[in-house]
Amino acid sequence: MSNLANNRADLFTKSGLYLGLSASLAANVASARFSGSVGDSALSIGVSAIPVLLLFVAIEMVATAWRTRRHISIKTAVTVCCVPIAGLAAWASFHHILHVVISAGQPKAYAWGYPIAIDAMMAISTILMAFTAKVTAPRANRTQPTQPSQPVKKAITPRKRATPAKRATAAVQAEAIIKEVENALA
Repeated sequence: MSNLANNRADLFTKSGLYLGLSASLAANVASARFSGSVGDSALSIGVSAIPVLLLFVAIEMVATAWRTRRHISIKTAVTVCCVPIAGLAAWASFHHILHVVISAGQPKAYAWGYPIAIDAMMAISTILMAFTAKVTAPRANRTQPTQPSQPVKKAITPRKRATPAKRATAAVQAEAIIKEVENALA
């Protein structure tokens, strides 16, 4: 797949996730704002946004864990810990969307389709983000460039000492060379 196709796939995946999160956030705020029991206070609107933010953070954590070259047990642990958070956030968001759609006048039979479609779109986007992204190495374990900037020096190994017999042979050979040079010069 070409780089352009990968970029388009990433764009559509993230767009689907952000669209779902935006719709969920809007429904949560609308549900908090227009419900008769809570009222129109800044606190109720802020609290209603928490499930969507938790869902977004859990999705990003799972996607980030699966993009790194960490051990599979770490990826699994992050996923297992994030599933209940995402599940509770999705449950709260699901009911807020359902409440807003029913309040808008949709029949109950059709109203269930809106939160299901929004949550399914976010789930599909999360799966695609987590499992199709390029895997990157953790920062601490990134490899260095293959070409060193300076030439590699050979390690200096200590010279082995010559045995006395080899030293005597070398001395005799040196004396013979000296005599030859003297005779040549004379």
